[in-house]
Amino acid sequence: MTTLVIILVLVAVAVLAVATVPLVIRSTRRHQLAGRDGPRRPALGSPAQVWVARGERVLGELDATLAEHDVWPGVSADAAQVVAELRRTAGQVAELDHALAQLPDPDLPAAGRLRAARAALLARMSDAVAGLERARAEVVELIATAATSAVVADPGPVRELAGRLDGLREGLVEVRRLADPETGSGTS
Repeated sequence: MTTLVIILVLVAVAVLAVATVPLVIRSTRRHQLAGRDGPRRPALGSPAQVWVARGERVLGELDATLAEHDVWPGVSADAAQVVAELRRTAGQVAELDHALAQLPDPDLPAAGRLRAARAALLARMSDAVAGLERARAEVVELIATAATSAVVADPGPVRELAGRLDGLREGLVEVRRLADPETGSGTS
């Protein structure tokens, strides 16, 4: 009798386990889809991820330098906007990489257009990071020369720097807009 009860319990547990597997799979799929509300993230080590990491590093260094000297908070905010655009652009590059991986034939004309859009985005990301690096160097130079002159009081160089940072951000926005396959503009 005890053996029969144990067998019945084991059968009941097995039936419940088998019945819950599809529910767990569905739940996991929903969770995975829900977790991807935003754009794709670039693969670790991909060119887009490397440009974003470099931009974030420069932003951190720029923030630290500016905070240390308590000058030009607008420059830091402008640089943060450039890095935010770098992240959005990297997401678009990741979408293009995903689309390229889905194509059965890399020689299709669509693949060529996707590669061209990707290359344009990566080139603009490279330019933006180089611009951020120049901006960081200028800030360090302005702060260093401020000890011997009235550079900090002169808003001209800071305005020029802020204008260039805004131009970098706008350039990323424009190339993203042109390369966006959903808008229908750009590399068709």
